[in-house]
Amino acid sequence: MKKYLITDPNYYTTSPVRFKKRLLRAIERHVPEMLLFRQKIPTKYKALAMAAKSVAKRYGAEIYISGDKSLARRLGAGVHFTSSQASELARYARHDAIISTHTFSELRVAKKLRAKYATFSPIFATPDKGTPKGVGALRKAVRCYRGVIALGGIVSPRHIHQIKKVRPAAFASIRYFV
Repeated sequence: MKKYLITDPNYYTTSPVRFKKRLLRAIERHVPEMLLFRQKIPTKYKALAMAAKSVAKRYGAEIYISGDKSLARRLGAGVHFTSSQASELARYARHDAIISTHTFSELRVAKKLRAKYATFSPIFATPDKGTPKGVGALRKAVRCYRGVIALGGIVSPRHIHQIKKVRPAAFASIRYFV
């Protein structure tokens, strides 16, 4: 099961130098194979994305950029689409895409559109993300689509142990890695 680190300005800051240091520390400690640069604040967006790309390259991690196809193309990165961007994924000609899903119907769309991976969330309780789906729903999702990434409220080794049993392609988290 791969590890997918998701950045967040609340934990990684908007200072490119501090961002890179914090990201390096997280990667050295947890060694994720995948990295999502997700920056909801436009301040220094490109500089931070370039820092994320350099760290990912240094550690051999796949890198994805949240929703920004042109920046992803310039950096040689994949794109992580939100669930509301399914139509953009349909027009996206490359096969290095991830899409967020929250329902089984969204998961079926991800499979039909041939996304490399689809996050399925939230698995556990997490702030402002609705009712957790639980490990049982994750098991069903994995049966539906082999590229499922478990996401949502995964903050401890106990959570990872629980989801590992159902064999998703990866787990993703912000808080686990900080």
